[in-house]
Amino acid sequence: MMTAMNINVDFYDPVFLEKLRNVHIVAKKLFHGRLRGKRRSMKKGSSIEFAEFRSYSPGDDFRFIDWNIMARLKKVMIRSFWDEENISVNILVDTSKSMHFGSNPRIIFAKKVSACLASVALANHDSVGLGTFSDKPVSMILAHTGTNQLNQCFTLLQNIQPEGDTNIDLAIRRTLNTGYEKGILIIISDMLDTHGFQPPLIYALAHGFEVHLIHIGAHPEITHYSPALRLRDSETGGYMDINCPDTLNQLLIDEQNRYSEEIEKFCHSRKIPYFYADTETQFDVFVLQYFKTLFRTN
Repeated sequence: MMTAMNINVDFYDPVFLEKLRNVHIVAKKLFHGRLRGKRRSMKKGSSIEFAEFRSYSPGDDFRFIDWNIMARLKKVMIRSFWDEENISVNILVDTSKSMHFGSNPRIIFAKKVSACLASVALANHDSVGLGTFSDKPVSMILAHTGTNQLNQCFTLLQNIQPEGDTNIDLAIRRTLNTGYEKGILIIISDMLDTHGFQPPLIYALAHGFEVHLIHIGAHPEITHYSPALRLRDSETGGYMDINCPDTLNQLLIDEQNRYSEEIEKFCHSRKIPYFYADTETQFDVFVLQYFKTLFRTN
């Protein structure tokens, strides 16, 4: 019988840090100029990138009057500039018991991807918040910037303990109640939520979050079985006795694919970016594909 366990990831391991450095290099090239349309807002004189001229309004700063234009048009005009705005990136990591099962637990991938996303966002001068969730009390770090924020994220991820069942609805409602800044909300989960995943995602969208969903699947853990098999629910602890057909593995794969397609179809209908990975996926390759996909669609 498989048992849940605390899986540690050394975020200061040289191999991990080297992969993280490589992601930073590529992500920096991707970020340069390609999210500006989504990140920037027009403010007066706060950047060197000119946006447009506009008519003077009472209260405008005299320093941004264009005297040459005024001399030609006999009208007081103000120079406006583009200014990049920081984005609040909030990451929610599923820490339910099912995330910790198997020979290659989903939580390892979830931890590495979360650490990588937080690191890249902070390096891009965005604020990052991080939270864990199940149906038990959660740990949360409110969004901030800076190196110390990354260290806090690493510490929280390192101390994750397996507990409870997946409950996305409870996680999102708790997140809103703790004062998370509106921005991007990245949910990382195996999506084994018996409460239903659709309502909480709609709820988050309705409250102004840009929701991204990272669905972590796994190859079926059963590779050798007898005709009579007792299955144990990794979250509730309940048992089910079944008679296994020879094609059990394929049935499990088919059901996993069907469920993934259902989630993806729903996300597409709500314009929620959906990303699927299994436990064999390299976290650095996945994160780069995540950014590339976002840049293609924005």
